[in-house]
Amino acid sequence: MSYDEMRDYLRLLNRQQQAGQDIRIDFEKVPVENLKTQTPGKSMGLQLADAAAGAFFNALEQDKFGNTEPRYIQTMSPVLYRENKNLQGYGFKIVPREALLKLEQEKSLKWLSAFK
Repeated sequence: MSYDEMRDYLRLLNRQQQAGQDIRIDFEKVPVENLKTQTPGKSMGLQLADAAAGAFFNALEQDKFGNTEPRYIQTMSPVLYRENKNLQGYGFKIVPREALLKLEQEKSLKWLSAFK
């Protein structure tokens, strides 16, 4: 996703929030118009985000044999953000919500319903 696409997407979410949809982003703290991009390797935070994204990708995306690898995010679980001990929807959020039901029906993702 390009910078412009990301900014457009955040604007869309802001409009949806203003229209009353359940969008839980504090746009007062997300300066959409002032967002800047960085190339990988320039920021430790970006490298950590890349590592986390890769772990989540491998946990959810099936390989050519139909397998997933949840051990990486299970290992990261103790440091993921939680709200009142609730991980799903906070430190681990699947978008759109309807996809969560479909994912839980996949044999290779049975671990997902127990991931807390």
